[in-house]
Order: sequence, then C-alpha cells, then structure tokens
Amino acid sequence: MNHGFFKGPNSSFDIGLNAYQLSVYLYLTRCSNNAKAAFPSYDKIAEKSGMSQRKAKEVVKELEALGLLNKERRWGEKGSQSNIYIVVSPMDIPKAGPKESAHDALTPVHDMHPGGAHGAQYKELLYKEPSDKEKGYIDLPIDAHRFIDIYDDHFFDYFFAKHPKISQEQYEFIMDNLDRLEEFNVSEEDFAEAVKDHFATLPETNNGSIIAFIHTFRRRFDIPHTGEPY
Repeated sequence: MNHGFFKGPNSSFDIGLNAYQLSVYLYLTRCSNNAKAAFPSYDKIAEKSGMSQRKAKEVVKELEALGLLNKERRWGEKGSQSNIYIVVSPMDIPKAGPKESAHDALTPVHDMHPGGAHGAQYKELLYKEPSDKEKGYIDLPIDAHRFIDIYDDHFFDYFFAKHPKISQEQYEFIMDNLDRLEEFNVSEEDFAEAVKDHFATLPETNNGSIIAFIHTFRRRFDIPHTGEPY
C-alpha cells in the first residue's frame, strides 16, 4: 500500500539546522525525491513550510550558503522566471570549493572552543544587538519588487552576504527608479543580464549596493535615473 512516503537523509537532523531550515530542506527534498530537482514557487514553499514568503526566501539563501541547496534560474518563453532547486545531501557537500566559507557554518563547536560541551556539535549564529545608527535602516525588501529579488540573488552569489541596509529615503529612491524601468518595458531577462554584467565588472572598492547600479541605468537601458538617495 502506498502511504505517500518520501525519503530524506537521516543526517539532515544532525547538522544543526534550525526549524525553518529543516522544514524547507525536507519539503524541497520531498519535491525532488524522484528527479533530484524541484521547482516550487516561493509561495508554495512558504505555504507548505509554515512561514511567510519573505522568510522562505531567506531560508533558501541560508540553505544555499550551507551548501545544502543549489538554485538555478530558468526562463520561460515570455521572459518569465522560475527557480529550479537541486537538493544536496549533507554527506555530499564538497570539502572544498566556492562555498567552502559558507560550509564553515557547520563546523563543530568543539573544534572552535576546546572546552565546550561534547554534545554541542555545531555552532549557532549569535544575535548582535543593532547599533543606534543601524536601527534607522532596513533590510533590502526583496518582496517589494521583482527586480529587487533578482538583484539580491546576484548580490548574494557575488558577496555571499546580505545586501547592506538602506534608509527609508534610499528605499523610495530605489522603488521610484525600478518602477521607471517597468514604464519603459525593461524585461526581467534584460534586467538580470545587466545585473550579471554589473557584478562581473564591479570595482573592488564598490560594495555592490543596488543604488550604485541604478546610477548606471542611462548606460545600460538608455533610461536616466531619477532623484537622489541622499
């Protein structure tokens, strides 16, 4: 009798994943159980894993950083985008490679703190209280615009870190200019190609902020940016 079971790696419970990470990892494992690839939407991941869409996007990025998930973009005939997820077993994570620094998040605690408890196998990220200056800033709102989501994905792939926080004034500047791209019918595919080229030629002194990218709109899209973020 078929009870609808799926197979998941036993080791997924032994690598220090939090509840959100484990839920998303197992759901994508279920989706990809027969073909090793899954392509549910963020809405579906959020619904099935019991979290908001924004949280689902954050968790997917965290699993990528841990080397447990590879995400690829695919393009539809009309330029629409969707994601394909390749789930990686904890036992198959390479010992070295471009994501080695992210895999350090799974480093055993006793390797870092010799006096620590033997049962505490994996370190956790520590919460740091934001400074007064940081409290006036917000995370880049990846759900606010489809172009922000695309840019944020490329930023993470390049820096392996979150985009710098922005002020409310900067947020309004960003949204005004991204809406302007839509008015000129810039497609997601054209935007993604421009972002890819932007990071391929990014100077070492540039922190990768989307604001600097917006200042290249005239050259890239023949559309001058509007307003100033400061």
